[in-house]
Parts: sequence; C-alpha cells; structure tokens
Amino acid sequence: MIGVECHSPLIALHHGTPTFYVRQPTDTCKGQMYRDIGADDWFFEVDETGGAQLWSRLEAIHKDPAAARAKVKSIMATVEARQKRMVKAVRETVRAS
Repeated sequence: MIGVECHSPLIALHHGTPTFYVRQPTDTCKGQMYRDIGADDWFFEVDETGGAQLWSRLEAIHKDPAAARAKVKSIMATVEARQKRMVKAVRETVRAS
C-alpha cells in the first residue's frame, strides 16, 4: 500500500500489510512517527523521492514478501510496546491524583 496521507499506511500496518508513506510538505511533523516505530525504510519525502527509489523499495517487498511481513510484525511489536507503556503511565498518573 502506498499512501500520501499519514493514517492510511498506519491502518495498513495494523492489518499486516507492508506500506509506504509518502509525506507531503504540508503534513508538518507527522512523518516522524514512522521513524519512531521503525518504518523509516518505508517513509519518503515527496519532494526528495523519485520513482526509482520507490521502485527499489517496492521491488524488495515483491521479491521477499515474507521478509516484508516480518518487518511489519516488528514494527507493530514496537507500536504495541509503546502503547502499553503509555497506558501504564496514564494509569499510574490517574491513580496518583
């Protein structure tokens, strides 16, 4: 899945689908989350990326879909670990109030 809107690629990752996010200059800092979760290889700045670069990453997924699915699982494990830490911190803060 290739998206130019930041939420669709996140939804695709949640469903186990390898995805690229092509960030627009108007998207502010939202693209940072892709680096934070380990998806930086699948994150592109639209004004710094050409077709050849996109194709080389897409071709790698096409040639080894199992590796791409493993990468998605790794990314989602990072997301889930961060979500658990966040929920724990919120619970502790609420209980301390």
